[in-house]
Amino acid sequence: MQGGQDIIVYLERDDKKIPLYYIEVKSRWSTKESVEMSKLQMETSSREKERYALCLVDMHDYDKEKVFRKEYPKTFEEIKGRISKRADKRGDGDRLQECGPGALYL
Repeated sequence: MQGGQDIIVYLERDDKKIPLYYIEVKSRWSTKESVEMSKLQMETSSREKERYALCLVDMHDYDKEKVFRKEYPKTFEEIKGRISKRADKRGDGDRLQECGPGALYL
């Protein structure tokens, strides 16, 4: 079950799993300007602000003909240069705005 993230990095110690970091991965296919986060993702990022990262994969300029044929990148090397990370701490330069019920643009 998703709890507002795609990946949780755990530390196993004394038969206990301790969550260390929460990671949400979003891709941009049609615009270079924004991605959407659900209400649960936003709540998790706020609650776990010291251990949460939003990773963005910018695919807005990926070959649309390949997408139409469902031909997507097959290796990490093909998308490595498209990945960026928004850290947990939001400063004045970060833009968050509501875009509909339970979602935010970042």
